[in-house]
Amino acid sequence: MGILVRSALTGLSLLAAVSATHATDDGTRPGDDVMTCEQIAEAMMPYVNQVRGGSTLQLGRNAQELQRRNVAREAELQSEAAADTAAMEAGCFGGINATCAAASEAMSAREAARNAQYQAEDKPITDQMGPQMNALAAQGQAMQQDPRLMRLMQLGQQKHCH
Repeated sequence: MGILVRSALTGLSLLAAVSATHATDDGTRPGDDVMTCEQIAEAMMPYVNQVRGGSTLQLGRNAQELQRRNVAREAELQSEAAADTAAMEAGCFGGINATCAAASEAMSAREAARNAQYQAEDKPITDQMGPQMNALAAQGQAMQQDPRLMRLMQLGQQKHCH
């Protein structure tokens, strides 16, 4: 039951600070004051399910894919760092000279090419994420106008539901 409460409140935490009301309906229903955290979470589940659907799922998958790529890339960079350090030390042995400068320029060029490659590889995903994030933001704004949701969130905060 605690997972249900956490899931409902976590899924809507971005709306927690907002307390929008409508002129004719403030979202209050009879019995609200005696609702338990579990009942509040259950009443919020339709809203949570709205947030979990569609573009939110794909946005999460895209973010996970970018994270997976970044972890793999970081491991690759760590293994290349030792070789780069050795090349710099060999080229710069005895002080700054033409060999040292060339090694530094080559390392900078490799880094710039690698960054451009990473950006190109990630572009299809990042291009998808922009509209997905916009859709999620629009959905959040629409939900902020729902007086019942705002009332349920207010009750959850007042009762210190987690």
